This record gives sequence, structure tokens and C-alpha cells, in this order.
Amino acid sequence: MDIEQNIDTLHERTQQSKLDFSRHEAVCQERYEQLLKNVEFMSNSISEMHKEINELKIMATSGRVSLKTLIWVGSVTGSIIALGIAVGSYLK
Repeated sequence: MDIEQNIDTLHERTQQSKLDFSRHEAVCQERYEQLLKNVEFMSNSISEMHKEINELKIMATSGRVSLKTLIWVGSVTGSIIALGIAVGSYLK
């Protein structure tokens, strides 16, 4: 009878261990899924930031080009006006 009691005790412990292990697996699975969601969210955020940075670079580059063009056009216009004033003064 002592052997049967030991077997019953071992069986109960085994069943409890199986239950504990199943709970642990469920918790780990939930954590894993949450980690995957977080990694995917961070990846999407990084991709979005990368796109925005590229757009800012393009805007900055086009702004510099526009400023250079404006300065060039202003210089040419100023030169033409100065030349017109000089010619007008000379012809008087």
C-alpha cells in the first residue's frame, strides 16, 4: 500500500507540473505575441521617420536651390537696372 500511495503522490505532482508548464507556455506565448507587435510597431515607426527625413532633405535641398535661383535672378536684374541707369546717365 505504501507503494500505491507513492505512485498516487507522484501522479498528482506530475499532473500539477503539467498544469504549471501549460500555464507557463500560455504566458510565454502571450509575451512573445506582444513583443512581435511592439517590434512591428517600432519598425513601422522607423520606416515612417525615414520617409519624413527624406522629405525634409528634399525640401531643404529645393529650398537652397530656390534661394540660389532667387539670388541669381536678383543679381541679373540688378545688373540690368544698373546698366540701364548708367546708359541713361551717359546719354543725357
